[in-house]
Amino acid sequence: MTRRLPVAGAVLTGGASRRMGTDKALIEVRGRAMALVVAEALGGAGCEPVWCQGGDEVALSALGLDVVGDEQPGEGPLVATLSALRRAGGEVVVAACDLPELDAAAVAAILAPSLAGRHVAVAVAGGRRHLLARWSPSATEPLDALVGRGVRSYMAALDRLDVVEVALDPAVVVNLNEPGQAAEYR
Repeated sequence: MTRRLPVAGAVLTGGASRRMGTDKALIEVRGRAMALVVAEALGGAGCEPVWCQGGDEVALSALGLDVVGDEQPGEGPLVATLSALRRAGGEVVVAACDLPELDAAAVAAILAPSLAGRHVAVAVAGGRRHLLARWSPSATEPLDALVGRGVRSYMAALDRLDVVEVALDPAVVVNLNEPGQAAEYR
């Protein structure tokens, strides 16, 4: 029997949060910072280690989270995903920090399918792909090439990779982008 190595987990916390107007990773939902909610979902599903990719190192560390700076700050989630994949040295589940309903069961669903010959298993809900995915090390080279050609769109990159889609309940991958949405979770 082959022992499966742990899959790392990275919470993308380096975004500018322009629409929200404040750091989304630190917004409290039900009394807890969203980055912490997402990190606990990753860890609860068995991801190890779990870290925050980018963002406010001091504030995130104060929450007890490990933080790794982005290789190219301000370049968006695709470049941050590539940074996380390089750091992991193996498979990594990458999740946006603004998923207040994410739980270990949803992450376990992303961990379930085989990635044999595939680059990524991505969450699909409500007819669209979401920023919750398990990345194979085999994606590093094609992602690096896409980024090198100037691609910065996460969704455009997924369209160019070998993807396994994992259907999830839309409620689990709802993301918060505007202050009014965050107010609903207080």
